[in-house]
Amino acid sequence: YDDYTPSGIAGAGVVYVITRAPDHWKTYPDFEFSSPAPTASEFFGFSLDRAADYLLVGAPGWSGRKGRAFIYTFDPHGAQTLHATLNQLDGINEDQLGYAVGMTNDFAFVGTPWNDFGGVGNCGRVTIFKRNPVTNVFSMIANLITPDAAPDYVFGKVISASGNVVAIAA
Repeated sequence: YDDYTPSGIAGAGVVYVITRAPDHWKTYPDFEFSSPAPTASEFFGFSLDRAADYLLVGAPGWSGRKGRAFIYTFDPHGAQTLHATLNQLDGINEDQLGYAVGMTNDFAFVGTPWNDFGGVGNCGRVTIFKRNPVTNVFSMIANLITPDAAPDYVFGKVISASGNVVAIAA
């Protein structure tokens, strides 16, 4: 997420896609890609998760560390297509949306661990985006916060999703 500079921009980040051969993992990527508009210290690829045909990629360093995340789909030959860009409408510098991500079925969970909520500094939150099965568009449906929010909880720093369950660390 930090060392590779796909367009000569320090810290822009890149994701490598590597597939398994019949008897071993390949030692080189099948292809690589970066943010559609890379910026310095965006940290594209800091967090990743995959579900069905989607790959969710976090870029927590974007725009003063407001952060953002992307959802990609892949064609049968492995070429990626940007499906959605996920942002916080009320995001501020240092929130770091996309620090952790989780994806399952039609839901994307995107952590903003340094978000301030209700006057509590760095308590964090996780934003849920849901895919509309008719339009295939991901839309924000809710923000989750820990019920016992306290300063520096950084809720959403780690996310794991599977089936109908999501686990979120604070």
